[in-house]
Amino acid sequence: MGLQLHRLIRDGGQAVLQPVLNGSVLLLTAALEQFVTDIIVAFSDNLPNVVPKYEDLPERIRSYNERMTGQAIGDNRFRNRFEVYQLTRFVENLRNCQAGQIPYSLNGEALALHSSNLNPQMLSELTGRLGVEGIWDLMSSIEVLKVWSELENTQNVRTRARSQLEELIETRNHIAHRVGFANPGRDIVRSFAEFAKALAQSLVEVLTNHANSLASAHNPSP
Repeated sequence: MGLQLHRLIRDGGQAVLQPVLNGSVLLLTAALEQFVTDIIVAFSDNLPNVVPKYEDLPERIRSYNERMTGQAIGDNRFRNRFEVYQLTRFVENLRNCQAGQIPYSLNGEALALHSSNLNPQMLSELTGRLGVEGIWDLMSSIEVLKVWSELENTQNVRTRARSQLEELIETRNHIAHRVGFANPGRDIVRSFAEFAKALAQSLVEVLTNHANSLASAHNPSP
């Protein structure tokens, strides 16, 4: 059986491997989107350790925490993603935040909500809810993304990274919805994986720097 499979792959070439390659793209995009969700939740969970008082958080974070909590509870696109106990917890967390409770809890799962694929604009919006402005400019200055892009100029790195994410999501959509032409080869799938790794590492570094900046602003050294 093993020998027959080997011959089938050898003789069939790309056609035999294509379902595996297509599935790899679907898994990669799902993993990347889940990673972004997880890191937003983790950042939100850690914020009380960085800025102990809710009222001292940047207004942008507080505003999005309240707005997205409302959408999680009241918007049919999102409400059905949560159990009743989770929605109840969201309400309690928000009430405690507004009452000045220490420690407070942000609703990270609500802050991470989105209804479209993780395109460049959506990544900007999601990180903007955490108070990060210009995520693509910030990530493009991170060494790991520069190394991936093989470029030095930050603007060029930014352009290439955004374009690669758009291509990854477009390829994913063609495969998932069976529209258009999308039969990525092994080299393309490998390049997508390398990009996703560099993007994730850059995002972690930017958010780490952002947390450090918030900590310095609210806990200045004596």
